[in-house]
Order: sequence, then structure tokens, then C-alpha cells
Amino acid sequence: MSRRHTQSKLGTAVALVSLVAATVATFASAGAKHQAALPAKTVAEKRVIRALSRNWRPSLLREFVNPRTRLPLNNVQTNCRRPHRPKAASNRFICVVRPGDPRSKVRLYLSYVSLRGGGSRIHWLDLRGR
Repeated sequence: MSRRHTQSKLGTAVALVSLVAATVATFASAGAKHQAALPAKTVAEKRVIRALSRNWRPSLLREFVNPRTRLPLNNVQTNCRRPHRPKAASNRFICVVRPGDPRSKVRLYLSYVSLRGGGSRIHWLDLRGR
């Protein structure tokens, strides 16, 4: 192999590595911007689903959580909305959790409050349709 051929391969490799590094850095910064742009309603819905398996006994939530693994069941749906009070704070939501089965009438009502430090407080309001 000639010296010229080795240098061209080395130059190509350096260019390829720098291109990959630039691409990864671009996607990493774009991902960080995307996280900050999530609406408060979406954040509330994700945190409510996460809290189902941690905050209450799974035996109470058989329609929503697998009692053995404590993971949410398939197709569990969450819908959060702001209260209808005119002076309601923008960090409060009423959330309804539904099981994946469309024939089921079971609904779990939760109150979600976003706290200043980035945390949240979730209270069980009612379990209807059992």
C-alpha cells in the first residue's frame, strides 16, 4: 500500500468521525429543546400514568396496573383537563384514567398539581364504575 493511499484513508476517516460527532451533537441539543417545549397537560398525563404503579396498591387498580409487575396495562388512557373555575391556577388538572377495554365503564379520577420545584402532587378523587 502506498503512503498516498494511507493518507487519503486517514483523511476520510477523520472527516467521517467529525461528521458523526457533529450530527450527534445536533440531535442531542435538539432533544433537550424538545423536552422543554412539552405542554403542561402532556407532562401531567405522563406523570399520572407513572404514579399509578407507584402510589397505590396494585390490587385496587386491577383494571389499570398488572399487580405482579406493577406496570400499566396495555392501552390505559389518561386525559387531563384544567378545572372550569375562572380563577383556577394554571398548574392544576383533573385527570381521568380509563382502562384499555372500550366496553369497561371504570374510571379513576385524580387531582394533579404541578409544584414549583419540578415535582407534582397527585390525589385520588374517585373510582367509579366498579
